[in-house]
Amino acid sequence: MNKEIIEDVHDLLKYIKPNPEKIKQLLTTMEYRKKVINTSLGLKEKNNYRLIIDTTLTDDEFKDEYPYCFKLVSYLVKDKEFSIIDNWIVVDKNKMKLSKYLNKFNWKSEVPNTLYKGMINELGRNDSTALFDVAKSKSLVISTNMYDFLTSATNTSYRSCYTIDGSHFNGNIAYCQDNFTAIVYTYSKDIKRKIGRIYIYVFPETKTFVISRVYGSFYGAEIKKATKEIQNRLDANGKWNVTFFEYYSDVYSNARPFYSGPLPVFFDAQYTRIFHTKDKLHEADVPFLDFRYSYCLKCGKTTKNGHYGICGKCQEHVVKCNHCTNPVHDSYIVNGRRVCPDCIKEYYKECPHCGELRHKDQLYKTPDTGELWCNNCIDKEYSYCMICNDIHRKDKDHCIGPSSLCPKCWGKYVIPCSECGIPIIDKKDYRMTYILDNKRFCKHCYSQQDGSKVFIAGRFRDIYKRDNKYNIGEHYQVETNIGDIQNITSNAGDEITLTAFDMETELHEFNNRTSF
Repeated sequence: MNKEIIEDVHDLLKYIKPNPEKIKQLLTTMEYRKKVINTSLGLKEKNNYRLIIDTTLTDDEFKDEYPYCFKLVSYLVKDKEFSIIDNWIVVDKNKMKLSKYLNKFNWKSEVPNTLYKGMINELGRNDSTALFDVAKSKSLVISTNMYDFLTSATNTSYRSCYTIDGSHFNGNIAYCQDNFTAIVYTYSKDIKRKIGRIYIYVFPETKTFVISRVYGSFYGAEIKKATKEIQNRLDANGKWNVTFFEYYSDVYSNARPFYSGPLPVFFDAQYTRIFHTKDKLHEADVPFLDFRYSYCLKCGKTTKNGHYGICGKCQEHVVKCNHCTNPVHDSYIVNGRRVCPDCIKEYYKECPHCGELRHKDQLYKTPDTGELWCNNCIDKEYSYCMICNDIHRKDKDHCIGPSSLCPKCWGKYVIPCSECGIPIIDKKDYRMTYILDNKRFCKHCYSQQDGSKVFIAGRFRDIYKRDNKYNIGEHYQVETNIGDIQNITSNAGDEITLTAFDMETELHEFNNRTSF
């Protein structure tokens, strides 16, 4: 039994705590049921049930595999020297990236229509990104490796319902148990990270195989190379034909979407192509796809449940990580959110002051030590200066009312009120600086000065004090006593008697918007 596969699968599903014996049992079942297709495709324990084919191309091979793409590039660059594989072009004796050079062209309008359509047919897309993606160094894998099945859409450059938190993840386990499914995929550097993939259904006894929908970046020449390899292994001398065929419910079973209700397999029936050696494919020649139910990796029961590699009953004990949405069994609670250990390791860190876990984006450098503290600890131990917004320790804090100032701003901008002597801020254009006759006052003392102003009804109004009478020009609204607002209309120069209480009320309402 392949220990590497067992360890990889257990690590993949560790947060749902699968039963190790059930994983071994699934692998044993898979090896037994896929014995015929493994023999036909050359898949065995020694090669980890993987047939790996290098698809790295030279420029000449690219020209043969993607003739329209090569002709399109040649048309745009004219007589310049270039390499699609290495992504360079020589312009005015200088070498630059070919991809950057080609971006300045509108391909649809600047190349002949035959070349443009031919490129789309070869790539399946109409942009330079696909052109250079297909030219990258990659390997092609034909596999019945159990880990490859279970990660058909997990740790990949694409997503589908077969991902580990998807509604049909258990479809991968169902595929492990039938006698005809294999997977074909491409990767670049890490064989555990797929770039594109197809599930294929192989029937060696009739020299027939079916390919389904492509997921991720999987290009025509790569599919052609995979199908050619399978054809050679099933019948190297056969004359192969391909028939586009939309599967219907009479020729497959136990899969959505045609079969309603919870089922692990979702079969992309409308995307299928059948490869065969017959001159004409009759309906009787269409392979019947008898899909299986899934298998719970915790209790070992057969299940129609589509989630997490387990049955519905065992699923009751599984929750999702609020950060990555993967299923978790062991987890941490951070700010009321459940987070898996992997996300804790990658995205979270302990605040050294309080010891609580916090997201790394919610930790801030302290100005004196440079340590990363959480916001709560920063607020407890530090203050924000109301003038410069820098943070400083509270034991060095200076306050004016409820507002904090750092020692630097306190020494630079704070002076005593010219009337009562309390500390006030003396800073040009600062909203709490009250100036009259080149003297600085606190808010209260300023309101008592002859010649001060108050902001009323959208404008600054002059106030002239004579005994206990105030001359206030124009129309404005003033609160003369609690709960009673009256409009006062007067011509400039009229005298209006206000009590001291009235004046204080008025200033209380409006002086918070006074600025000079």
